[in-house]
Amino acid sequence: MSNNPCDQLRKIVGQPEAPLSLARGALQIARLEYPDLPVEAYLDQLQILAETVNRRCAKTSGARARLQQLNHVLFHEFGLAPNSDNYYDTDNSYLNRVLDERTGIPISLSVIYIETGRLAGLDLEGVSFPGHFLVRANLDGQTAIIDAFAHGSQLDDATLAAELKHNPALRGLNAPGLARLLAPASIEEILTRMLRNLGAILLQAGALEKALTHTEASLAIDPGQPLEIRNRGLIFEKLECFNSALNDLTAYLQTAPAAEDAPAMQQKIIELQKKAAQLH
Repeated sequence: MSNNPCDQLRKIVGQPEAPLSLARGALQIARLEYPDLPVEAYLDQLQILAETVNRRCAKTSGARARLQQLNHVLFHEFGLAPNSDNYYDTDNSYLNRVLDERTGIPISLSVIYIETGRLAGLDLEGVSFPGHFLVRANLDGQTAIIDAFAHGSQLDDATLAAELKHNPALRGLNAPGLARLLAPASIEEILTRMLRNLGAILLQAGALEKALTHTEASLAIDPGQPLEIRNRGLIFEKLECFNSALNDLTAYLQTAPAAEDAPAMQQKIIELQKKAAQLH
């Protein structure tokens, strides 16, 4: 197998007949920044945490008791915690660094929570909730929504609705609309969200080549993401790769002709055509 992290991500998500490990995919993302990290060692660490939960639950089969023990092991014994003080540090999104430092952001803490919980026999899934990644648990036939960024606390509908009040497009959402936002996310969706977060942070920091690498990794998992195609085009523009930028922004408008930013992107295409012509 190629050692290129993008190639490995492409291979991992391209084999639906094999179980797709969320943690393994997240660690392949981390290899974009830490190419020599020992993936299996970090997977073993999650297995050890899960085995601790299983030992504590040897005499109980109830999912709620198992979930309570998962919270205790991860947040009290292992010491996982939210990194509110340095939220936009990229290390909060690289799973190896989150396990090393034991701090992270909602999505990275949720990945550890989901993978450890699954290994401990719990039915857990990710929820790509707007602005704050969450965990969905099936507890003996009942659904609970869990915030790994808040030490595994369970959220009710009123709290979830309050989370949306800062988003004008989602404010006042009805119950069916809220239920749609709480639908389980696929592993591919979770990995691409991690990569989009990282790409945005790196772009904001001016790390253009790293931002490009993470955007291309996101597109390796899901090539049909219009916004990521646009973002890659904008990065290419900043890197003065005008033909590549032109190709991506043209593809973006072909895919999303009614996008809100379509007029601005059309104007940018005109400018890029002029710049590209000057190269010949």
